[in-house]
Amino acid sequence: MKRNYFFLITFVLLMCTSPAICQNHIVLAVLNFQNNSGDTELNYLEEAIPEMLITNLAVSRQIKIVERTRIRDILEEQKLSLSGAVDEETATTIGKLLGANHLLYGGIFSSNDKLRIDARVSNTADGSIVIAEKMETAVDTDLIETLDQLSLKLIKGLTDEQFTVDYEEDAPVFDPIGNEPVAVTCAMDNTHRLMKSDAPNYLLINLKAGKVETNRTRVPLNISLVLDKSGSMGSENKLENARQAALFVVDNLSSSDYFSLVTYDTHVYNPIPAAPVKDKEILKAKIREIECGSSTNLSGGMMEGYSQIERNFQNGYVNRELLLTDGLANTGITNPHQLKNIATEKNRKGFTISTFGVGFSFNEDLLTTLAEFGGANYYYIDSAERIAEIFANELQGLLSVVVQNASINIELADGIELIDVFGYSFEQSGKTVSIKLNDIFSEEIKTVLLKLDLNASSKSEINIGKVRLQYDDVVLENKRIVKTFEPKIKQTSDPKLVQNGKNAFVHENITLFESARMMDEAITLIDNRNFDQAKKVMDQNFNYLQSNVSLTSSRRVKQQILNAMKYSDEYKNAEQMDAAEMEMMQKSVKYKNYLQKKKK
Repeated sequence: MKRNYFFLITFVLLMCTSPAICQNHIVLAVLNFQNNSGDTELNYLEEAIPEMLITNLAVSRQIKIVERTRIRDILEEQKLSLSGAVDEETATTIGKLLGANHLLYGGIFSSNDKLRIDARVSNTADGSIVIAEKMETAVDTDLIETLDQLSLKLIKGLTDEQFTVDYEEDAPVFDPIGNEPVAVTCAMDNTHRLMKSDAPNYLLINLKAGKVETNRTRVPLNISLVLDKSGSMGSENKLENARQAALFVVDNLSSSDYFSLVTYDTHVYNPIPAAPVKDKEILKAKIREIECGSSTNLSGGMMEGYSQIERNFQNGYVNRELLLTDGLANTGITNPHQLKNIATEKNRKGFTISTFGVGFSFNEDLLTTLAEFGGANYYYIDSAERIAEIFANELQGLLSVVVQNASINIELADGIELIDVFGYSFEQSGKTVSIKLNDIFSEEIKTVLLKLDLNASSKSEINIGKVRLQYDDVVLENKRIVKTFEPKIKQTSDPKLVQNGKNAFVHENITLFESARMMDEAITLIDNRNFDQAKKVMDQNFNYLQSNVSLTSSRRVKQQILNAMKYSDEYKNAEQMDAAEMEMMQKSVKYKNYLQKKKK
């Protein structure tokens, strides 16, 4: 499972061997890097790399960075390029215009699945190159560590300051110890708040499941596989790949599991009724017989899947429907609100649903909603060849359940009002907020963030309320576990106590969730082709991330900045995209944002 990290910069040694540098700050103008890779998908890095380097270089007090907006305005006024190769004469000219004594610029190159970043720093007094660095990384990995290491080299070359980068686990999320199947963090964003402040506060509830031993007796499954076999599934080998995924599922079930297969086009079929898994060859023969039909009766297939699970519903089983489609619901119930209500009601009764969308024609908003209110997972499958792989990921989770029937109930104290809940759907009745987490898999992280209005108060200490976490331990003690927390926050008139009382981990999550909310807003605006307003929201999101990244020093926040800049670059051509290109872009970005919110 991919680890998340804090970017913790530790000061090691400060020394200066150049009197000129000691007496004068380095005034550095950072230009765009030029994409020389030939891959237009890397165009976003022309601006993203400089922005990330600026964020990191700010750790040095000897380096003063020229504002990027000022650079852009002056260079556009003088009709000079913001990026590309800079010769001695150009470096001197730009330096004088910007009041900078050094320029940082570079290029991006790729070959053999490797990405290379070349960085140059020139002295604007004479245009000479004073630093030249090259960093290489795999194309399919994130760039954060590479850019962090490049930043350290640039700082060392400019100032002789030496810093180290220490990557550690996201404290305070610890692995469970002893007989605890789940480690729980329940914390406010700050130990203090200013007296009578009207700013919101945040409550974070974070769960991390322990690692399941492979030789232990697992929780049995009661699953229904619901496959779209409409006419469009015949294209791009989608149905064949769906068949292979279904065969994989059957191969990994045992005689203690219940399995059913539902298929749908205009009508709904049940080639394999719900029953214990006995003769796998018979089941696989039925799967191989599936052929394409006509329309897409998604609601009918979904309801029949629930019905099959209900026949053998048992507490202590994973009772889940796996619904795959590549198209729009155009027969049966097609209203998204009605379908959401069905999934919500089934979730209340203990039935969960994971949804799988293939290609570009399905309604990703509907499938995300069904999974969200249906209590499980949503998957976007951009290529039919990945269907089996994605099903394997879901099945791996189902085969490694640590706790079941997990839920959180928060009884808010008098005077505390709920503004919003991030991470999971919720229900509110009066002062009680209820959140269903259902099954939690091996090493899975589930994070819930509440935004609260504490109202102006003169109390020295404010009681937030009572948090009640409950779940069934199915690994160690096989019993119902209930944990309670009573978070509080102290009020003060001393701003220093508030500044020193910030919880970095909670603030990291605030930044990520609030950014994801703004991304959702921008994505919706682009769906509605309101491009101007979408740009304003994306600029707002970028500025918000930049203003918070120094506070959290978070690798994940930096990755979110890269994600936001990549989408911002992609959307520039949205007005010229055809319908299929637009759909694929939007689905991809929505899915990344969904994974961000779910900490996957």
